[in-house]
Amino acid sequence: MTNRALETRTLKLEGMTCSACVNTIERALNNLEGVSATVNYASETAHILAPAEISTKKLIATVKGAGYSAQLLGDSNQFALHSRRSAIALFFALLFSVPAVAISMTMAWHEQIDARILQTLDELRILHPLYSPTAWLVIALSAPVVLLVAWPIHRAALRNLLHPTMDNLISMGSLAAFGWSIYANSTGNGDVYTEVAAGVVTFVILGRFLESRAKRRASSALSALLALNVKEVSVIRGGLTVLIPVENLEIGDEFVVAPGDRVAT
Repeated sequence: MTNRALETRTLKLEGMTCSACVNTIERALNNLEGVSATVNYASETAHILAPAEISTKKLIATVKGAGYSAQLLGDSNQFALHSRRSAIALFFALLFSVPAVAISMTMAWHEQIDARILQTLDELRILHPLYSPTAWLVIALSAPVVLLVAWPIHRAALRNLLHPTMDNLISMGSLAAFGWSIYANSTGNGDVYTEVAAGVVTFVILGRFLESRAKRRASSALSALLALNVKEVSVIRGGLTVLIPVENLEIGDEFVVAPGDRVAT
């Protein structure tokens, strides 16, 4: 192991929602032989020291196996796609959850909606539901949000079943509320809470979308700042000042920073 050549690689991560996700990714990467990985939640990056024979594809596959997305830092095409998917998910979440919450909370509409649904069922010669037609409408509107839009959350919860994260809490809560509501409106035993489940999922997706957008903007600004770094540095060697490329700096070198100059990093 000591003779193996090591390389440093940095991956851009997506899908982390809490500090438990950091531990999950670090654990998965560090389980690879010879790999030492540190994950930064704020910058959504993984800094990896790995043997040269372990490919970047294998590292990315390991992260994906843990339930998250990864890409070599600097390759932004994949994350542009994820950004579009997040926007689409938010759109459909709002499309269904807003009317579900509005109908559920506006009691004055229920009688009219019940009458309209029953009239339509009569015209189609379909049996009437035993209990509130309005509640069934709210359940139907909430279903795409809880079951489809929230599917990435449920999938992450399943993958992290042994090491729970925030996704497990959201998944269990939304599915429990949805399942209970179907039972309650089928038997007449209790109230319907699917609009709550849909609303919670929508707020979670909205929060993650805004957080992701803010992080991308901050990352872009930081990248632009780093691009301004100096390319050459004055190093003191043997009592003389020598100008060398910044990438040739070594640990222990003394370098000169003149007034107004940027510090070499």
